[in-house]
Amino acid sequence: MDYIAAGNVMSDIIEQEDGTRSAMHLGGPALFALAGIRLWTDSVKLCSGVGADFEEIYGPWMRANGIPDDAVSVRADHTSLHILRYLENGKYGHQSIYGAQNLGYLKTRPEDLEAALDHTKGIYMAQNTDRVYWRKLSRLKEKHGFKFMLELEYNNGWEDVREICRLVDYFSCNLNEASLLLGIPREREEDIIAQLLQLPVEHIFFRVGSRGSYALYGNTATFVPAVDIGEPVDPTGCGNCSTGSAMYAYTAGFDPIMTAIMANIAAAHNVLQYGPYPHFTEQTRRDALALAQKLRAGYPPLP
Repeated sequence: MDYIAAGNVMSDIIEQEDGTRSAMHLGGPALFALAGIRLWTDSVKLCSGVGADFEEIYGPWMRANGIPDDAVSVRADHTSLHILRYLENGKYGHQSIYGAQNLGYLKTRPEDLEAALDHTKGIYMAQNTDRVYWRKLSRLKEKHGFKFMLELEYNNGWEDVREICRLVDYFSCNLNEASLLLGIPREREEDIIAQLLQLPVEHIFFRVGSRGSYALYGNTATFVPAVDIGEPVDPTGCGNCSTGSAMYAYTAGFDPIMTAIMANIAAAHNVLQYGPYPHFTEQTRRDALALAQKLRAGYPPLP
Protein backbone atom coordinates (compact mmCIF):
# COMPACT_ATOMS: atom_id res chain seq x y z
CA MET A 1 0.00 0.00 0.00
CA ASP A 2 1.22 3.50 -0.83
CA TYR A 3 -0.06 5.11 2.37
CA ILE A 4 -0.38 4.12 6.02
CA ALA A 5 -2.49 5.65 8.77
CA ALA A 6 -0.78 4.60 11.99
CA GLY A 7 -1.56 5.01 15.65
CA ASN A 8 -4.53 4.81 17.96
CA VAL A 9 -8.00 3.53 17.19
CA MET A 10 -10.45 4.79 19.83
CA SER A 11 -14.18 4.31 19.98
CA ASP A 12 -16.04 7.40 21.20
CA ILE A 13 -19.18 8.35 23.08
CA ILE A 14 -20.02 12.05 22.74
CA GLU A 15 -21.53 13.75 25.80
CA GLN A 16 -23.43 16.99 25.17
CA GLU A 17 -23.66 19.95 27.56
CA ASP A 18 -27.03 18.72 28.83
CA GLY A 19 -25.55 15.33 29.72
CA THR A 20 -27.09 13.35 26.87
CA ARG A 21 -24.77 10.90 25.16
CA SER A 22 -24.44 9.51 21.67
CA ALA A 23 -24.17 5.82 20.96
CA MET A 24 -20.64 4.45 20.77
CA HIS A 25 -19.11 5.13 17.37
CA LEU A 26 -15.89 4.46 15.50
CA GLY A 27 -13.01 6.84 16.12
CA GLY A 28 -9.42 7.54 17.03
CA PRO A 29 -6.68 9.55 15.29
CA ALA A 30 -5.52 6.74 13.01
CA LEU A 31 -9.02 5.71 11.97
CA PHE A 32 -10.12 9.26 11.14
CA ALA A 33 -6.85 9.93 9.28
CA LEU A 34 -7.39 6.70 7.37
CA ALA A 35 -10.77 7.99 6.22
CA GLY A 36 -9.18 11.27 5.13
CA ILE A 37 -6.72 9.37 2.95
CA ARG A 38 -9.27 6.85 1.70
CA LEU A 39 -11.38 9.63 0.17
CA TRP A 40 -8.59 10.19 -2.39
CA THR A 41 -6.99 6.77 -2.89
CA ASP A 42 -7.66 3.06 -2.46
CA SER A 43 -4.00 2.36 -1.65
CA VAL A 44 -4.04 2.85 2.12
CA LYS A 45 -4.04 0.64 5.17
CA LEU A 46 -4.30 0.91 8.94
CA CYS A 47 -1.39 0.10 11.27
CA SER A 48 -2.64 -0.13 14.82
CA GLY A 49 -2.87 -2.18 17.97
CA VAL A 50 -6.49 -2.99 18.78
CA GLY A 51 -8.70 -4.98 21.11
CA ALA A 52 -10.31 -8.37 20.56
CA ASP A 53 -13.57 -6.51 19.92
CA PHE A 54 -12.14 -4.70 16.88
CA GLU A 55 -13.53 -7.08 14.27
CA GLU A 56 -17.07 -6.84 15.64
CA ILE A 57 -17.00 -3.04 15.95
CA TYR A 58 -14.77 -1.95 13.06
CA GLY A 59 -14.80 -4.90 10.67
CA PRO A 60 -17.92 -3.86 8.72
CA TRP A 61 -16.51 -0.37 8.02
CA MET A 62 -13.10 -1.77 7.09
CA ARG A 63 -14.62 -4.24 4.61
CA ALA A 64 -17.09 -1.72 3.16
CA ASN A 65 -14.16 0.54 2.29
CA GLY A 66 -11.71 -2.12 1.17
CA ILE A 67 -9.20 -1.52 3.97
CA PRO A 68 -6.80 -4.43 4.61
CA ASP A 69 -6.21 -5.53 8.20
CA ASP A 70 -2.82 -7.22 7.82
CA ALA A 71 -1.13 -4.48 9.91
CA VAL A 72 -3.79 -4.55 12.65
CA SER A 73 -2.67 -6.42 15.76
CA VAL A 74 -4.97 -7.63 18.58
CA ARG A 75 -3.22 -6.93 21.91
CA ALA A 76 -5.90 -6.54 24.58
CA ASP A 77 -9.48 -7.41 25.38
CA HIS A 78 -10.86 -4.04 24.33
CA THR A 79 -10.24 -1.38 21.75
CA SER A 80 -9.88 1.96 23.58
CA LEU A 81 -13.15 3.70 24.43
CA HIS A 82 -13.52 7.31 25.56
CA ILE A 83 -16.31 9.65 26.57
CA LEU A 84 -15.69 13.04 24.94
CA ARG A 85 -17.13 16.26 26.36
CA TYR A 86 -16.85 19.35 24.18
CA LEU A 87 -16.00 22.67 25.81
CA GLU A 88 -15.65 26.25 24.56
CA ASN A 89 -13.48 27.22 21.57
CA GLY A 90 -13.17 23.67 20.28
CA LYS A 91 -11.58 22.33 23.46
CA TYR A 92 -12.71 19.03 24.95
CA GLY A 93 -12.35 16.76 27.91
CA HIS A 94 -12.19 12.99 27.79
CA GLN A 95 -12.62 10.04 30.11
CA SER A 96 -11.11 6.66 29.30
CA ILE A 97 -13.39 3.70 30.00
CA TYR A 98 -10.67 1.03 29.96
CA GLY A 99 -7.84 3.12 31.35
CA ALA A 100 -4.29 4.14 30.48
CA GLN A 101 -2.92 0.62 30.70
CA ASN A 102 -5.27 -0.54 27.95
CA LEU A 103 -4.16 2.31 25.72
CA GLY A 104 -0.53 1.51 26.51
CA TYR A 105 -0.99 -2.06 25.30
CA LEU A 106 -2.29 -0.76 21.98
CA LYS A 107 0.26 1.94 21.11
CA THR A 108 1.75 1.58 17.64
CA ARG A 109 5.50 0.92 17.78
CA PRO A 110 8.19 1.63 15.17
CA GLU A 111 8.52 -2.13 14.82
CA ASP A 112 4.85 -2.32 13.83
CA LEU A 113 5.40 0.31 11.16
CA GLU A 114 8.44 -1.50 9.80
CA ALA A 115 6.43 -4.71 9.41
CA ALA A 116 3.64 -2.80 7.65
CA LEU A 117 5.87 -1.08 5.05
CA ASP A 118 5.36 -2.15 1.45
CA HIS A 119 6.79 0.39 -1.02
CA THR A 120 5.12 2.96 1.24
CA LYS A 121 5.19 6.59 0.11
CA GLY A 122 3.62 8.35 3.08
CA ILE A 123 2.70 7.75 6.72
CA TYR A 124 0.43 9.67 9.09
CA MET A 125 0.74 9.37 12.85
CA ALA A 126 -0.21 11.41 15.90
CA GLN A 127 2.78 11.09 18.20
CA ASN A 128 4.65 12.87 20.98
CA THR A 129 8.36 13.73 21.06
CA ASP A 130 9.83 10.71 22.87
CA ARG A 131 13.45 10.56 21.68
CA VAL A 132 13.87 6.77 21.81
CA TYR A 133 10.79 6.35 19.64
CA TRP A 134 12.02 8.94 17.15
CA ARG A 135 15.52 7.48 16.89
CA LYS A 136 13.92 4.23 15.76
CA LEU A 137 11.51 5.97 13.42
CA SER A 138 14.21 8.12 11.83
CA ARG A 139 16.19 4.97 10.99
CA LEU A 140 13.10 3.60 9.25
CA LYS A 141 12.68 6.81 7.26
CA GLU A 142 16.32 6.82 6.23
CA LYS A 143 16.16 3.20 5.14
CA HIS A 144 12.81 3.24 3.32
CA GLY A 145 12.44 6.84 2.14
CA PHE A 146 8.79 7.47 2.99
CA LYS A 147 7.33 10.88 3.84
CA PHE A 148 5.96 11.42 7.36
CA MET A 149 3.15 13.66 8.59
CA LEU A 150 3.40 14.37 12.32
CA GLU A 151 0.30 15.46 14.16
CA LEU A 152 1.30 16.42 17.69
CA GLU A 153 -0.35 13.96 20.07
CA TYR A 154 -0.33 16.24 23.09
CA ASN A 155 1.48 19.35 24.28
CA ASN A 156 5.27 19.11 24.33
CA GLY A 157 7.90 21.79 24.80
CA TRP A 158 8.51 24.01 21.77
CA GLU A 159 12.20 23.14 21.56
CA ASP A 160 11.39 19.43 21.67
CA VAL A 161 8.94 19.90 18.82
CA ARG A 162 11.50 21.85 16.78
CA GLU A 163 14.03 19.07 17.28
CA ILE A 164 11.65 16.28 16.26
CA CYS A 165 10.42 18.25 13.25
CA ARG A 166 13.90 17.89 11.76
CA LEU A 167 13.03 14.20 11.36
CA VAL A 168 9.64 14.65 9.66
CA ASP A 169 8.41 16.13 6.40
CA TYR A 170 5.05 17.66 7.31
CA PHE A 171 3.56 18.94 10.55
CA SER A 172 -0.02 19.58 11.66
CA CYS A 173 -1.59 21.15 14.72
CA ASN A 174 -4.65 23.21 15.55
CA LEU A 175 -4.99 26.71 16.97
CA ASN A 176 -5.51 25.61 20.58
CA GLU A 177 -2.54 23.26 20.44
CA ALA A 178 -0.26 25.88 18.90
CA SER A 179 -1.36 28.52 21.42
CA LEU A 180 -0.54 26.23 24.33
CA LEU A 181 2.71 25.03 22.76
CA LEU A 182 4.01 28.54 22.08
CA GLY A 183 2.50 30.35 25.05
CA ILE A 184 0.81 32.82 22.69
CA PRO A 185 -2.90 33.67 23.16
CA ARG A 186 -5.03 32.18 20.41
CA GLU A 187 -6.25 35.66 19.49
CA ARG A 188 -2.73 36.49 18.26
CA GLU A 189 -3.05 34.20 15.27
CA GLU A 190 -0.51 36.05 13.13
CA ASP A 191 2.15 35.70 15.82
CA ILE A 192 1.41 31.99 16.15
CA ILE A 193 1.75 31.52 12.39
CA ALA A 194 5.04 33.43 12.35
CA GLN A 195 6.46 31.02 14.92
CA LEU A 196 5.12 27.91 13.18
CA LEU A 197 6.79 29.02 9.96
CA GLN A 198 10.14 28.63 11.73
CA LEU A 199 9.72 24.86 12.01
CA PRO A 200 12.20 22.91 9.85
CA VAL A 201 9.60 21.05 7.73
CA GLU A 202 8.51 21.19 4.09
CA HIS A 203 4.90 22.16 4.80
CA ILE A 204 2.62 22.81 7.76
CA PHE A 205 -1.11 22.18 7.81
CA PHE A 206 -2.47 24.57 10.45
CA ARG A 207 -6.09 23.99 11.46
CA VAL A 208 -8.34 26.73 12.81
CA GLY A 209 -11.50 24.78 13.60
CA SER A 210 -14.75 25.47 11.81
CA ARG A 211 -13.17 28.43 9.97
CA GLY A 212 -10.90 26.17 7.92
CA SER A 213 -7.10 25.92 7.76
CA TYR A 214 -3.87 27.57 6.66
CA ALA A 215 -1.33 26.21 4.21
CA LEU A 216 2.06 27.25 5.62
CA TYR A 217 5.01 26.92 3.25
CA GLY A 218 8.24 28.84 2.83
CA ASN A 219 7.50 32.22 4.40
CA THR A 220 3.88 32.18 3.24
CA ALA A 221 0.57 31.55 4.98
CA THR A 222 -2.53 31.07 2.83
CA PHE A 223 -5.90 30.83 4.54
CA VAL A 224 -8.31 28.29 3.03
CA PRO A 225 -11.92 28.49 4.28
CA ALA A 226 -13.83 25.44 5.47
CA VAL A 227 -16.01 23.60 2.97
CA ASP A 228 -19.73 22.94 3.48
CA ILE A 229 -21.22 19.95 1.68
CA GLY A 230 -24.10 19.12 4.03
CA GLU A 231 -25.65 19.49 7.47
CA PRO A 232 -22.96 19.02 10.16
CA VAL A 233 -23.58 16.39 12.83
CA ASP A 234 -20.35 15.87 14.80
CA PRO A 235 -16.87 17.43 14.46
CA THR A 236 -15.03 14.63 16.25
CA GLY A 237 -11.98 13.55 14.27
CA CYS A 238 -12.12 16.33 11.68
CA GLY A 239 -8.60 17.42 12.56
CA ASN A 240 -7.22 13.91 12.21
CA CYS A 241 -9.21 13.32 9.03
CA SER A 242 -8.03 16.52 7.38
CA THR A 243 -4.44 15.92 8.48
CA GLY A 244 -4.43 12.43 6.98
CA SER A 245 -5.80 13.92 3.78
CA ALA A 246 -3.07 16.58 3.83
CA MET A 247 -0.40 13.90 4.20
CA TYR A 248 -1.75 12.15 1.11
CA ALA A 249 -2.02 15.33 -0.94
CA TYR A 250 1.46 16.62 -0.09
CA THR A 251 3.03 13.24 -0.80
CA ALA A 252 1.09 12.83 -4.05
CA GLY A 253 2.51 16.13 -5.30
CA PHE A 254 -0.37 18.59 -4.90
CA ASP A 255 0.63 22.14 -4.05
CA PRO A 256 0.08 23.48 -0.50
CA ILE A 257 -3.11 25.38 -1.35
CA MET A 258 -4.68 22.40 -3.12
CA THR A 259 -3.58 20.25 -0.18
CA ALA A 260 -5.44 22.45 2.30
CA ILE A 261 -8.50 22.47 0.05
CA MET A 262 -8.50 18.68 -0.20
CA ALA A 263 -8.00 18.39 3.56
CA ASN A 264 -10.95 20.71 4.22
CA ILE A 265 -13.11 18.66 1.86
CA ALA A 266 -12.19 15.49 3.75
CA ALA A 267 -13.22 17.20 7.00
CA ALA A 268 -16.49 18.26 5.36
CA HIS A 269 -17.29 14.57 4.74
CA ASN A 270 -16.24 13.64 8.27
CA VAL A 271 -18.58 16.11 9.98
CA LEU A 272 -21.71 14.69 8.31
CA GLN A 273 -22.12 11.87 10.87
CA TYR A 274 -20.77 10.41 14.07
CA GLY A 275 -17.58 8.52 13.25
CA PRO A 276 -15.88 8.38 9.84
CA TYR A 277 -17.64 8.74 6.51
CA PRO A 278 -19.43 5.40 6.08
CA HIS A 279 -18.71 4.34 2.49
CA PHE A 280 -16.30 5.80 -0.05
CA THR A 281 -17.12 5.14 -3.71
CA GLU A 282 -15.59 6.19 -7.00
CA GLN A 283 -18.39 8.74 -7.34
CA THR A 284 -17.57 10.15 -3.91
CA ARG A 285 -13.99 10.63 -5.05
CA ARG A 286 -14.89 12.14 -8.42
CA ASP A 287 -17.22 14.64 -6.77
CA ALA A 288 -14.61 15.54 -4.15
CA LEU A 289 -11.87 16.01 -6.72
CA ALA A 290 -14.11 18.13 -8.97
CA LEU A 291 -14.95 20.35 -6.01
CA ALA A 292 -11.26 20.64 -5.07
CA GLN A 293 -10.30 21.64 -8.60
CA LYS A 294 -13.10 24.22 -8.73
CA LEU A 295 -12.01 25.77 -5.43
CA ARG A 296 -8.32 25.73 -6.38
CA ALA A 297 -9.13 27.75 -9.49
CA GLY A 298 -10.03 30.63 -7.20
CA TYR A 299 -6.40 31.01 -6.09
CA PRO A 300 -3.42 32.10 -8.15
CA PRO A 301 -0.92 29.46 -9.29
CA LEU A 302 2.14 29.02 -7.10
CA PRO A 303 5.58 29.69 -8.56
